[in-house]
Amino acid sequence: MSGWRRFALPLLALGVALAVGWSQRELALVLTLVVLVVSLRQTLPPQPSSNLTRSGAYHSAASSTQSSALTEGEALPLSRSDLARFFLALDRAPVAILWLDARGRVRWLNDTAQGWLSYRAPMRQPLHVSWLLPYPEWWQELAAGSGGVIERVFFQEGVEKRWRLSWWPQNDGGLLWIEDSSERHRVDAMRRDFVANVSHELRTPLTLVIGYLETALEDAAGAQYDALPSYLERAHREAQRMLRLIQDLLQLAELEGTLPPKRLWLSVGEVLAQAEAQARALARPGQEVIVLWPEKDYQLLADAHELTMALGNLVSNAVRYTPPPGSIELGCRETAPGQLALYVRDSGIGIAPEHLPRLTERFYRVDRARSRASGGTGLGLAIVAHVAQRHEAKLSVRSEVGVGSEFSLVFPAQAWKDQSLTRQTSQR
Repeated sequence: MSGWRRFALPLLALGVALAVGWSQRELALVLTLVVLVVSLRQTLPPQPSSNLTRSGAYHSAASSTQSSALTEGEALPLSRSDLARFFLALDRAPVAILWLDARGRVRWLNDTAQGWLSYRAPMRQPLHVSWLLPYPEWWQELAAGSGGVIERVFFQEGVEKRWRLSWWPQNDGGLLWIEDSSERHRVDAMRRDFVANVSHELRTPLTLVIGYLETALEDAAGAQYDALPSYLERAHREAQRMLRLIQDLLQLAELEGTLPPKRLWLSVGEVLAQAEAQARALARPGQEVIVLWPEKDYQLLADAHELTMALGNLVSNAVRYTPPPGSIELGCRETAPGQLALYVRDSGIGIAPEHLPRLTERFYRVDRARSRASGGTGLGLAIVAHVAQRHEAKLSVRSEVGVGSEFSLVFPAQAWKDQSLTRQTSQR
């Protein structure tokens, strides 16, 4: 086989794998690695006596290889620098790759494998792969067949990990491919939970609406009209609840699926005035709305629509979870180092410490029954967290049960300015 034909197939497979992204990546990349490694084993000089070589050893071997011939005196179409770049790319791959001999001893492994398996080179004697894996029996399961895939869960430094191990045997060894599927599994679990939560949240009010309407129809058929307004009112309330849920889902999808909008300088005083109007419109009798207007002319670099949406959700939560008599306070303050916080503080029921880390999860509720009864969708704080992220800000929460809560949008130094100070400087 001529030189360029020898490497055309593996290079083509590598190109296809890169082009399609991660879909079907294992088959394409593994074929590439197997063919290239076998080719290099045939063309490069014997490996050092340590038997556990790194990509640097291959680089060194490739450097010492004369470009005169592969077979029949033909020139090697890949240069030494090409081979070096290839093995550098393998080292940086986000998967652990190990080439084993027929006895299961490691002949080569990339940098990712070194990190995941806590391997420290060099070693004088070949090391069996079972000594590197978290559990030796994993290798026994893989080697028992002619090749296969296993997925295992274990704990590493107190953190749950999920690895997918694939073994492709060859006549004189084989390729072990380890993929960390922990994040993918977490995302899949979140997706399943999200679908289940949406289905549940929509099914409950829809069932109630159908029940009220069926009862109203039965009463109407029996000429019993006195209870009809009550049934229709309840059906209307549940339909509004479904509409709020759909609106929040659409807002969340827009925040997650679009690029951050162009931000403009906004007056903090005007932003607080809009939030105050929302709070007073939602406040119940016995709830006092307080605004601590800033003494300085603060300006925020933000998107007006998204910022109003975030503060609206915070105000709505404050009103919802503050039993009368109580107060909802709005304001802003400078925080160290050089940050500006817009906050909504209430004198409500407060939140226990164990719930604070999960508040921004979709559909997470401290008290599910209370949230539904008050019209909450469980998506408000998830929306606020996404708005903060798109503005390079962060959502800060302080709360004490029976005392109240404070939610703050904290903006970095580059996202705000004191316009009054700028005006004074320009007048000088």
